[in-house]
Amino acid sequence: MSSELELLKQRITELEAENVEIAELKKENVELRKENTDFRMKFANFESERAEFKRRIAETLKMTDEERTRRDAENVKLRATIEELKSENIEVRDRLTKVEQNQLQNDNSSNNNSSNFNSVAVPEAITVPTNSAKRLNGKLLEEKDMDSFLLEAHKKIVSSEIKQHNKEKKLQAQESLPTHPEEKVPQELNSCNRSHKKKRMDELKHELFNPPSETDSPSSINHNIMTEVSETARPEKFTCDGIDEASHHLAQFQKSA
Repeated sequence: MSSELELLKQRITELEAENVEIAELKKENVELRKENTDFRMKFANFESERAEFKRRIAETLKMTDEERTRRDAENVKLRATIEELKSENIEVRDRLTKVEQNQLQNDNSSNNNSSNFNSVAVPEAITVPTNSAKRLNGKLLEEKDMDSFLLEAHKKIVSSEIKQHNKEKKLQAQESLPTHPEEKVPQELNSCNRSHKKKRMDELKHELFNPPSETDSPSSINHNIMTEVSETARPEKFTCDGIDEASHHLAQFQKSA
């Protein structure tokens, strides 16, 4: 009887030991399930990342194909442009060659013409008649005197214009003041005289500084200048002194001529 109890106790001890092992196995099983769940989550993340990578790779390949196609088209255009430039370069070279040949021909022809011109006999001396030389010297002296007279007359005219301008300023200042009806008529006459004088002065300046023709003689030129100066001096009194001096110079010039 005691032996059976001992066997039962031993069996109970063994069962308790097995229960402890089973509890440990259950604990390990729970941990393994937890790890399995983590691995599954990681695998799912890996799969999503793998799908994203595949999508990016596909887009990159597509972009690469499009870029390759675009570059191929650009290369074709560039090659066509290069061929056109080559043909144009050849045409330009041909034209340049023709131009150089024509230039050489022109240079050769000009050299031949110059050599032919140099081969023509040139007289050693040119004789001028004495009478012609005297007339030429006299004409040069007359032109020199005429230039000095014209310069002096121009100075007088400029001085007269300055005085006229100053007087016009004074008249304008006076006209800006209130005037009576009786004073309007003289002012209008003065304005007409000034416009007439200005016109004659312009004509005189034009005739003084335009070069005379070969057919005009110094006497006719002097007569015209005297006429212009006298007509210009009529409207205003302040220009008489300058015109008289110009007339005096003109008379001296006529005596010297």
